[in-house]
Amino acid sequence: MDKEIFNLTFDVEKYYQTIDKNSVLQKDDIKFQSKGLRIGDHHWNGGKERSSDIIKEITKRNVDWTNVKTMYRFPNLSLSRDKLSLLKDKYGTKVIRDQNKADVCVISNKTIEKLISADMYYGGTWTIKQFNKKKMPQLKNIMTAEAYVYLEGALEHLQDDWYVHGPDRYNSWNTTDQFKKSPLTYFTDDLNGTCWRSEEDAGSGALYIGNKHLSAWNAINDPNKIFLSDVYVNEVCSEDSIMLDWKQYENIRKMLGATSEDRSIAMTLMANCKIEESKTVLGLLFYHYGDSMKGTNTWNQVAFKTLRKQFDHYMISGWNSAHTSTFSSLIKKLAEDNALTEEAMKHICKLVFERVLMSGCGFSQEHCAFEMKLEDVRLTQTYKDKLIKEEKTLSELVTAGNDLPF
Repeated sequence: MDKEIFNLTFDVEKYYQTIDKNSVLQKDDIKFQSKGLRIGDHHWNGGKERSSDIIKEITKRNVDWTNVKTMYRFPNLSLSRDKLSLLKDKYGTKVIRDQNKADVCVISNKTIEKLISADMYYGGTWTIKQFNKKKMPQLKNIMTAEAYVYLEGALEHLQDDWYVHGPDRYNSWNTTDQFKKSPLTYFTDDLNGTCWRSEEDAGSGALYIGNKHLSAWNAINDPNKIFLSDVYVNEVCSEDSIMLDWKQYENIRKMLGATSEDRSIAMTLMANCKIEESKTVLGLLFYHYGDSMKGTNTWNQVAFKTLRKQFDHYMISGWNSAHTSTFSSLIKKLAEDNALTEEAMKHICKLVFERVLMSGCGFSQEHCAFEMKLEDVRLTQTYKDKLIKEEKTLSELVTAGNDLPF
């Protein structure tokens, strides 16, 4: 359950030039206000990862679309109206403007991400219980009795497991000698300043839903609504499209390396394919050609934007591409998406052989005294166990020279 968070600051800077060595904080120097609901620790990536987790928690898949007649679109979706028209034609599903009357509501990572704020504090993050226990006694001697009573009153009706942030770190490089002799030096002394850091695991910042977004947040967390992600709905819209196999992979790969018109056609084919069954090919195409696709007009078209939201995490080929860590990451991503096929494994093992061993490690050097063969590159047992079998057509089996399966 999300907990309320509050921000606490003291106007210490106004006393930096004081000539009174007995200066203490007044009631008006205290700012204590509600921020919203805390939903996690601060992270450098902001709310992107948290929104992804939330989407997985609240959305459903494998909906019986014969029972879905009305749909509500939340803001910031990557879902084209052309795609939705396919649902209308096939199932009679139409978009309405009242979310409370809709059979399903469609949301996206971006819908939630825009509700999330992220604050980083140099001060601490405390539960109300720990703040009352550990910090309030320390504050008693640095503010007037009236100010202390005011702060106590602000805290006394709050639940123990709610949070308070702050105050931020205060610098003392431009303070008077009188300030340095006053009780307020508690905020600027290195020893005391670090004690504002929390001793708990609450971190030094937070991801939170600001008060202005609480109504939208409550709507998204309504247990009476059925939520679907725009990525899933896009998959459903594409279920009657073609599946990208390895022959299609080769064709699209060549088109992506040709003219801008060819690249546009290739990306349109990708955006309109049967996504679930084409995950392996799409993942590898984004791995190899994701960066080169960025410069095209198709990159920002709605249908392709929806696709790349699902597959842009494969765009890692430019990072340390002569080291096994890049290819290990690619294997891991395919396995997580249940898309690690034997053909993909062979493809990646060949990349490791050519780019890491033969090129990066020098096995291709004319005077190299060592020998390395492609068959020496194998997956660990952990990832061998995650390989999925590909169904081959009769013609593919004959072309590959395999025995017929009967």
